[in-house]
Amino acid sequence: MSRKDYVPDSAKNLHDWAANYFDKATAQLTGLTGWNAARITALQGELAPIRDAAQAVMDAQQALDEVMGTLAKARTDHLPAIRGESSSIKTSPGYDEGIGDVLGIVASGGSFDPATYKPVGTAESLPGRVRLSTKKRGVDSVNISMRRKGEPAFRLLLAKRVGFPVDDDTPPAVPGQSEVREYQLRGVIGDEEVGLPSDIIQATFTP
Repeated sequence: MSRKDYVPDSAKNLHDWAANYFDKATAQLTGLTGWNAARITALQGELAPIRDAAQAVMDAQQALDEVMGTLAKARTDHLPAIRGESSSIKTSPGYDEGIGDVLGIVASGGSFDPATYKPVGTAESLPGRVRLSTKKRGVDSVNISMRRKGEPAFRLLLAKRVGFPVDDDTPPAVPGQSEVREYQLRGVIGDEEVGLPSDIIQATFTP
């Protein structure tokens, strides 16, 4: 299957494409009829802003992953003590649910059961990536596994994700060719997976 456009869509692929074009333009175009140094430099001047803007997006994504990781660790380190003290508050003389409502320590709806927890996710096909979404609904984070359709086993794609949506821009097994991917989600509390895996969700990755 041929590509509709040689310009990638995802930030990483776009950065790598523009950086490669910029770096190799002089060697490849020098001596080509109509391509003097000034014209090559002008072309590089068009490529550089795309390369640098894509790098900025990648840096921002990395920074977000880092602060999300810090948040996940803070939850793991401190929530057990907070939950313990909150339980103690609820057994203290004079406590009523009005106090609990003000403090935000009264659960709404049904109780959370880690043993029966099952994530629900969606996968959306976008140019150059698959966008995955879910809601944690009581767990600290979510592990995402992926396999290409027809493969026997899932492999971990993203571990302990806190923020969603998240994009899968893994290159296809055959460069330039679309492929059907299957995903499965697992809830995580602390460092341990809990509950049941999600139903398999499917999307087509199109380069």
